[in-house]
Amino acid sequence: MPTDAINRGNERLLRYLQDPGMMSIPYADNLKASKFAFQSYAALVLARQQKAPLGALREIWEHRADAASGLLLLQLGVALKTMGDATRGEEAIVLALKTPRNSDERIWLGDYGSPLARQRVNALLAEENKLLPDEQNTLLNTLSQQAFGERWLSTQESNALFLAARTIQDLPGKWQAQTSFSAEPLTGEKTLNSNLNSDQLATLQVRNSGDQPLWLRVDASGYPQSAPLPAKMCCKSSVIYLGTDGKSKSLDSLRSGDLVLVWLQVKASNSVRMR
Repeated sequence: MPTDAINRGNERLLRYLQDPGMMSIPYADNLKASKFAFQSYAALVLARQQKAPLGALREIWEHRADAASGLLLLQLGVALKTMGDATRGEEAIVLALKTPRNSDERIWLGDYGSPLARQRVNALLAEENKLLPDEQNTLLNTLSQQAFGERWLSTQESNALFLAARTIQDLPGKWQAQTSFSAEPLTGEKTLNSNLNSDQLATLQVRNSGDQPLWLRVDASGYPQSAPLPAKMCCKSSVIYLGTDGKSKSLDSLRSGDLVLVWLQVKASNSVRMR
């Protein structure tokens, strides 16, 4: 990226820290929380370049009650530590772990679009800055639980999982595990896949017998004995097929080459502007 463009971006981020009144945040559901989100991110970006004024960071810390999620406090904590205020930085990081997102997920607060994406940033910041060594595995485990079983992932969420997996993949050392389906311990430096039958899966036990973190995922495939319950979503859709005469047509009556118009109707029971 051209140096001039980076400098202009840094200048704008610096104004967010020193002159928060110049920020324009249209459609904010919580203006104070959104401003804190913008400032904490700007603080993190500038601190990585040693360009964040420590006085401005301390002023933002005084408004920590405006933070609507722990991620924002973690970003500010990393910035404070990077710029030399280890005491306030540690306080912000500890507070970040105790601060859940205190709002409906449909409300935009400038803190990424989903719990999964926020959790990935939490884990990545902790790993990059060598913070919270005891909590890093917990953060990654929570991220895994949030991702497992999702019907679909947004581009942002897919990128979040990729970055988190890359971090785990680069961990040094061998892992070792004792399992119920093998008398000998399993060991390796990379991911291992094992196929199990239904009997092995029913009695599966895995114990970490090494000194490295062990990440386990079980995927089961088969056919359900009964149809799943309809998914409860805020959106309902319907499709009507129309012929060129404007009349409704049945799919059974269509032939190859027929021209049809598809009338798609989507109705929401509440606001979905975030989606």
